Amino acid sequence: MFDYAQTAQRAPWSALPPLVRKTLTLHLGEDVLSVEPAGGGFTHGFAAILRGGSKCMFAKAAPETDDFLYGAYLLEGQVLKSLPAGLPMPGFRTADGVDAGGIRWQLLCFDAVQAHMPGRPWTEPELGAVHASLLAVEAGVGELPPQLKGQTLAEQLAGDPDLKRLFGDLASGAELPAFAPLVTPESAADLQMLVDLSASALRGQSVLHNDLRPDNILIREADSVALFCDWNFLTVGPRWADWVLVLAYAWQDGLDADAWLQCSELSRGADPQDIDAWLAILAAYFVFNGARAEVPSSPRLRAHGRHSARMLTGWLAQRRGWS
Repeated sequence: MFDYAQTAQRAPWSALPPLVRKTLTLHLGEDVLSVEPAGGGFTHGFAAILRGGSKCMFAKAAPETDDFLYGAYLLEGQVLKSLPAGLPMPGFRTADGVDAGGIRWQLLCFDAVQAHMPGRPWTEPELGAVHASLLAVEAGVGELPPQLKGQTLAEQLAGDPDLKRLFGDLASGAELPAFAPLVTPESAADLQMLVDLSASALRGQSVLHNDLRPDNILIREADSVALFCDWNFLTVGPRWADWVLVLAYAWQDGLDADAWLQCSELSRGADPQDIDAWLAILAAYFVFNGARAEVPSSPRLRAHGRHSARMLTGWLAQRRGWS
């Protein structure tokens, strides 16, 4: 079992410049008495629940000297301001910029939520909550705001040159990934056939979150509603794509993912071959990234890739009848 609640190596509160801490304290509305770092995620940016005497909020902060994180937090602020109200997500309070010691910082503030991460292990009620929230997103976001339009899901993955021939090369004699033992020359040939179908399989105009790992989902304690976090990778594709990825995690924990595929209005009309093509191109992504060099600032990132590759090929083995 991969613990998505213990993946991050976060910057501590004490590492933030005094002006950044002061600004976050002002947004909280009272002195910060305790700081609870977020354990999930794969970045090293500051992210924590800040608690005062009676108030609390969730905050993120990144300096412009960190190109990736600063850009990601800027984008997140833009995305959240563009989304309609009422979506299943933690309340977004504000995005702010602060100059501290000659360095620009991007800050994001959210309502803190009494909630738990699903999937420890996955339960039927958690899966039902995620399904209901995916339907709410579908109803609430008919199309991407113009400023957020970019590559479609098919273009992002099926068009990636690192992925398009990965399984074909493995089927033809390239070194097999030891961390994904179900990838054999025979299964790799089947996977490559599916990857070749993925550009067609992933066509669609439904708005997708596109990053629904367990650590980007919160089950709110008050009403068991699933809230989705980290909306930076919004794209368009088939309406079932986010749902199928979540089902892969549930399958790994022993739930009947195929029964959920059949009963869900998101997926029951989907071509099973298209679903397998989606799982295959995702598997290619995680096999490729799982084999890359470790990232010192995110020591669990590659392990997540290897775990995901095993998970996806495991479900595919069952669905495709690999011996």
